[in-house]
Amino acid sequence: MRPAPGEVLHFSEDPTIEVFRPYVAKTAGQVTPYVWAVGHDRAPDYWFPRQCPRAMAGVQLRLLNRLHDFWAETVASTLEWSGIRLRNARP
Repeated sequence: MRPAPGEVLHFSEDPTIEVFRPYVAKTAGQVTPYVWAVGHDRAPDYWFPRQCPRAMAGVQLRLLNRLHDFWAETVASTLEWSGIRLRNARP
C-alpha cells in the first residue's frame, strides 16, 4: 500500500485505533506532540512487522541472513539510506 503523492499513511499493528491523537513519544527529542505518518517514498519501510530489523538503500527488496555486513557497506556508500530496529538483527 502506498499513498498517492501528497497523502500520508500511518502504519500500526493495533487494529483498535479509531482516532489518531498527537502525542510525545518516550524517545522523542522534542516536546511537540505528533501523529507519526509517512509519505509515498517511505511507505515500504513499514510493510514488515514492527520488530523486524530493516536497512533500506535504493529500491531493491532483499532478505538477508546477515544484515550487519550490508548495513556497514551501505552507510559507507554514497547512497541515501534509512535503518529501523537494527538492534534486533542477529549478529
